[in-house]
Amino acid sequence: MIAGKHADAIEAYPEPIILPREMDDEEEAQRLTSILPVILQQNEFDSVYSANAWTKNISGTAVYGVFWDRSKLNGLGDVSVQKVSVLNLFWQPGLTDIQKSPHFFHVEKVDDAALEAQYPGLKGQLKGNKTLTLTEFETDDHVKDDKKSIVVDWFYKKREGGRTVLHYVKYTGDHVLFSSENEGLTDGWYADGKYPYVFDALYPVEGSPCGFGYVEIGKSPQMSIDLLNQQLIKS
Repeated sequence: MIAGKHADAIEAYPEPIILPREMDDEEEAQRLTSILPVILQQNEFDSVYSANAWTKNISGTAVYGVFWDRSKLNGLGDVSVQKVSVLNLFWQPGLTDIQKSPHFFHVEKVDDAALEAQYPGLKGQLKGNKTLTLTEFETDDHVKDDKKSIVVDWFYKKREGGRTVLHYVKYTGDHVLFSSENEGLTDGWYADGKYPYVFDALYPVEGSPCGFGYVEIGKSPQMSIDLLNQQLIKS
């Protein structure tokens, strides 16, 4: 069933078509309609969409991260669209819309060597930085994390001058790696003031941005089918 639903999702692959809000916006809408497919193609969005379609059908929630990557195009920068695990994300409980959460966290494990290469000041400072734990999917492989550190991307919103400004802090342990406020970015990290994460739930759940998938629906009937098959074999 999940394989069939995934095939339906691929068949319904989204095509961006930007419509004008006013007559004066027609030229800009046509320009954006030409640009967006190129951005998606450069991000290999078809692969990201396919991977998220599996996750959405199985567990009920797919998450897209839409960021500005300064390293793209030889330092010129461009949009980056990524699949994000919901286990790595944290927000205020009880909210259906994550944009209403005053704080939003993206947590992941990063190799110490990679961190020290990117931030030379961390060299020799990451030894005791193993206090946080992160829930992960169970796998057949044994993954060692003794040489990994937890890196937190912390997004938070502030009201400034009658508008909502999104700020961003990146830190590991007690070491602040970046802060938009410390850098003097008065307009915030992203101009729209929104968290750069999009939740796509299969069957929505009230009071949560997440949903449930076909495994949740089908596991009880499947257990009954298995029991009936056992009885048929015994008979």
